[in-house]
Amino acid sequence: MRGGVRTRLRDLLLGVGIVGVLLGLWPAVVHAQQAPDTTRAAARDTLQAPPDSAAVGPDSLRPTQVRPDSLRPDSLQPGGPSAADRRRQAAQQAMSGGGMPADTSQGGMQPVDLTARDSLVLRFNQPSGDTGTLYGNAQMKHADASLKARRITMDFSSDVVTATGAPSDSTGPGSGRGPVFQQDGRQGQTFTGTGLSFNLQTRRGRVTDARTQKQGGFVQGRVVKAYEDSTVFVRDGSYTTCDCGPNETPSYSLRSSRMKVKGKWVYTGPIQLYLFNVPTPLWLPFGFLPAIPGRRSGPLPPQYGEDNKGLYLRDWGWYFAISDYMDLQLRFGIWSQGSWEVNPIYRYAKRYRYNGGVDLNVVRTKIGEPQDPGFRKTLRGGLRWNHNQELSPTASLGANVNLVTSEQFLRQDQQDYGDVISREISSSINYNKNWRGSNQSLSINASQQQNLNTGTASLSFPNVRFSQGSFRPFKREDAVGEERWYEKIRTSYSGDLSNRYQFTPTDSTDIQWYEALVSPTKYRRATGNSEPFDFEATHRIPINASFRVNKYNLNITPQFSYNSTWLIRTTRRALRLDTTRVGPDSIRVEQNVVERSVPGFFADRQFSTGLSVSTEAFGLFPIAVGAFEGLRHRVQPSLSFNFQPNFNDPFWGSTRTAVVDTQGTVRRYDIATGRFVAGSTEQRSLGFSLGNDFETKRIRIDSTGQRREETIKLLDADLNTGYNFAADSLKLSDIRLNLRTGFLDEFNVRSSLSFSPYAISPDSSTIINTYLAARNPLKPLRLTRATVSFGGSFGGGGNRGSQQMAGGPGASFGRQGGRGRQGGGRGGSTSDAASSYANNRSGYPSFRIPWQAQVNFSYRYNRRLYDVNQNAEVSGSVRLSPTPLWDVNITTGFDFVQQELALTRININRDLGCWNMSFNWTPFGRFQSFGFTLQVNGGQLSNLLRLNLPRAGNPLSGFGSQLRQSAGGFGGGGGYY
Repeated sequence: MRGGVRTRLRDLLLGVGIVGVLLGLWPAVVHAQQAPDTTRAAARDTLQAPPDSAAVGPDSLRPTQVRPDSLRPDSLQPGGPSAADRRRQAAQQAMSGGGMPADTSQGGMQPVDLTARDSLVLRFNQPSGDTGTLYGNAQMKHADASLKARRITMDFSSDVVTATGAPSDSTGPGSGRGPVFQQDGRQGQTFTGTGLSFNLQTRRGRVTDARTQKQGGFVQGRVVKAYEDSTVFVRDGSYTTCDCGPNETPSYSLRSSRMKVKGKWVYTGPIQLYLFNVPTPLWLPFGFLPAIPGRRSGPLPPQYGEDNKGLYLRDWGWYFAISDYMDLQLRFGIWSQGSWEVNPIYRYAKRYRYNGGVDLNVVRTKIGEPQDPGFRKTLRGGLRWNHNQELSPTASLGANVNLVTSEQFLRQDQQDYGDVISREISSSINYNKNWRGSNQSLSINASQQQNLNTGTASLSFPNVRFSQGSFRPFKREDAVGEERWYEKIRTSYSGDLSNRYQFTPTDSTDIQWYEALVSPTKYRRATGNSEPFDFEATHRIPINASFRVNKYNLNITPQFSYNSTWLIRTTRRALRLDTTRVGPDSIRVEQNVVERSVPGFFADRQFSTGLSVSTEAFGLFPIAVGAFEGLRHRVQPSLSFNFQPNFNDPFWGSTRTAVVDTQGTVRRYDIATGRFVAGSTEQRSLGFSLGNDFETKRIRIDSTGQRREETIKLLDADLNTGYNFAADSLKLSDIRLNLRTGFLDEFNVRSSLSFSPYAISPDSSTIINTYLAARNPLKPLRLTRATVSFGGSFGGGGNRGSQQMAGGPGASFGRQGGRGRQGGGRGGSTSDAASSYANNRSGYPSFRIPWQAQVNFSYRYNRRLYDVNQNAEVSGSVRLSPTPLWDVNITTGFDFVQQELALTRININRDLGCWNMSFNWTPFGRFQSFGFTLQVNGGQLSNLLRLNLPRAGNPLSGFGSQLRQSAGGFGGGGGYY
């Protein structure tokens, strides 16, 4: 009894829902536009659309009139209506606008939406059960699952949906293969395959010859089963990043007989690399691949090779995606001879607030055995910290710290090209604050510089600077009438406070600067000095005003400057005689000038004053050459006079005298610095400068006849010199001439020349106080220094609009930046080259090769008496793309003085579709090397499936080291934020 009622209720609900879909849910059932494609009547117990007839218009499809004898009655149940009555009731409900009701008998299953472009065929009382089939771009939606196919069939008795054929509008991964199934909404997984079945009750599905996209890669399998919790099982699966067609074999794939997709990962059993369909010896017992975009925790791929410490396996470890604001990398390295390396990298960031990272690297090096003569065992390390933070709209904090234990850490333990060739390292921490509306600012910083060759180091903390911008202290707030002369007076203030630590070791010491920083005893033993810190405070107050005399076109600017330096200790020098008995009747006397520090406050005050006068004049010349019309010459002469007293005079109290030898020689020294001084600091100098600007206009007439003018600067020529009336000799300064031109769009030319008006002695040992013009009026000046440089960028090929390739003029042509990654992916030129080969306006393809070149030439000449130094070199870069998939970069140079080629680099890159090949070669010089890289493009396999040759541990092989990515390979996180 219960089964019969349940059967009648199910038939009633199914009948009402199916007729509702037919008449109410999709208008194509009533007004289909593909009337000729409808299916003919086949059986008496089948309800379907009528066959093609003239009575049906081309734009409409009438529902079939159901005859009483067309429905076979079911077995009657006591108290229940017949099947025909139930279907009639369902038809009446559907005709009145009802749809498919929810099946409350099955736990409240959600409704199923069915649509199709062509037709819906319903079959009842079949041996296999009641079914409904949708034809033509059929779609099904149930809860958060959707299905698209050419044909969808639903079994009403088992609630199983099957689909075959690809929809005509399929654009997803593997489009054209078959049905497209998506689960968990828009962010869920999308599968395609040759056949698909899905159970609406259990929410489990099965796909044959399935394919789905996962984080830049594609997972394929012979059979795929999807469960209600979004877990997917794959049999005979493969993973690749090649986006191939339905009938194409990827150039590479990782294949496994079993795969499981669960949450964030794709887990596999034994996995093997295939090149096309050829298996390779690369085999792993298991693997897991990322299945979601963004960052995720997981292992980091190792690098292998050999260097002077033996065979190594380095850069392996684990990546931790701690949160949206921070992550951590733990990298390790081991060598076969006992060396090891630990490298944690912690990064943090919060948008619009702060970002930074800490990179700690500790290396234990062991070379040889203890009994070997060349045995070496060391422990070295380095710390890098960078931080940027906006504390408020007017305050910021920044840090760039780079500390190493020794020079050998960079030379022997690092892979980065810039680290290996560096000679100095520096660190700084800065805090900046400014006050709006007051033109005031405050900065506090700590800095450190270290010379790796000499071992010297300097540390300054704290450094405090406060500055008050220029303001007019006598300006009236409510001024009436013209501005008074004293209202034009401007002044400003800047003050610096510094505490410096200077470490200059002797040649015989091995004490490091950081050891001497915390130990006064080690500082004295390493440097021979007893005062490691030097405190100083400096105040600067400039005062100036500007007055305009319109009648004579003059600008007059008087100025006064006052500087004061405060010290907490000064230096005293004295002669010390040391006697040593060298025999019974002889004594050796050694004389040394020693220094001693005297505590006490001292203010070193200095000032200067001056006056400058300037004007300008213009000249116009009606000269026309081609498209250039007119020549404008602007002359800006300027005279300035400066005065400064002789602060070496005892009157000012900043110098003292000391006897320096037993003959009684007396020399004067500065008590602030301890250095000997000679001569006078008095300045009574007259400066002269002459500026010249030459401009012209380029006239262009466009296609409409409109005249367009463009001002072009032809040449800038500046001449300046000076005359010091207070000097005892050589009063006239060198004459300096600076030339600049940018007349050509592609080239810029700069030149700087210095001439001396004085002659040199016959033996070329000194400059004498005699003018050259007095000896030879035809040669009044002597060239002492010259610098000439010019450079430009130009290109061609391809479309006219594509001549400037990626980066534009001045862009770096090499793929290697300071910390770049060699051969890392396709590079940036493939799309540029492809665009250059695009069709031009005529509609025909352009076969011209796009290229770009840069050329720079520099010449330097410096003569000091008889010593002459010259340096002339030319450097250039060429970048071209013979085809859209090839990219060639060449950088080289030539030194004309040394007659040798400069560092030459050749980089050839080829896009192989799913793979990328690059060849790097340095054929000449100290860093001669080559490198070949073959790796897959993109995806998480780019770091694992990668071949580097040579595998030796030369850090300069292939233009430098590998840039450590945030994560990569199996399980690594790609990208950060």
